[in-house]
Amino acid sequence: MKKIFIAALMALLSAGFASAQTMEEATELYNTGATMLNTGDNNGALDYFEQALTMGETIGPDATELINNCKDIIPKIHLAIAKEYASVQDSENATKELENTIAIAKEYNNADVLSEATSLLPQVLMQQAGILLNGKQFAEAAEAYKEVTEVQPENAIAWLRMGMAYGAAQNTEAAVAAYTKAAELGQADQANKQLSNLYLIAAVNAQKAKDWAGVIENAEAAISYLDNFNAQKLIGVAALQLGQNEKAIAGFENYLALQPNAKDKSQIYYQIATAYNNMGNKGQACTYFKMIVDDPNFGEYAKHMVENELKCQ
Repeated sequence: MKKIFIAALMALLSAGFASAQTMEEATELYNTGATMLNTGDNNGALDYFEQALTMGETIGPDATELINNCKDIIPKIHLAIAKEYASVQDSENATKELENTIAIAKEYNNADVLSEATSLLPQVLMQQAGILLNGKQFAEAAEAYKEVTEVQPENAIAWLRMGMAYGAAQNTEAAVAAYTKAAELGQADQANKQLSNLYLIAAVNAQKAKDWAGVIENAEAAISYLDNFNAQKLIGVAALQLGQNEKAIAGFENYLALQPNAKDKSQIYYQIATAYNNMGNKGQACTYFKMIVDDPNFGEYAKHMVENELKCQ
């Protein structure tokens, strides 16, 4: 019985010695991490603090203070590393590290770090998206801005730039949706300007393809967001091609109202005169042909129409 008691006592003392030795090792790891942190080696410090935490958790209650200290400092180091990446515009690694920081801060209940990392993440994502947009990687930029809106749905600038990226990538449907959201969030002026330009480009492309109905459809859409002299002129040109003379006249007149000193004014007068003549409105046709009888390009034809065809008074 005495031998059993002595054996049990020796085992207990041995366990206590092992625990003390393990605690000493954990403390040494922690102190090494602190030293590296003071020298600015965040990655090295993080490694030692994580080792200290792992060892501390195997020790139990005797390591409670060490465990708590590790859980306090580890999220802060992750945040510092993320900021280092962001400062050199390494947005990809900064984003990964911030996402890691947020997860660890939640796990360790570090509200301050969680708040700062959550606030910083959309800024870094915007930085990354901006780099892609400036590099003309439009599809990738659009997806990057989409990531911003997933963590910050009310970011109107992100929605606006997403629209720009989708538009440049010729994804009109997605661009319109993004611009519409940007407008809802307070960027209506810029969003409408971009939407008008988006449809104007579509109208120009339709003109190149001689899709006159498409020209009118897209030009009218452009005007619905922001009146545009180029869109009005395109409506005039396309409507004249389709024999829609009243629409053509309205488009040309609106163009001149927006561009009273237009360099192609004589050509526009010629087109308006032609539309009125097509409608059988001799009086108005005469009025507009008379305006260009002295023009070097259209004068000869206009004079012929005034004197011979229409016999204007």
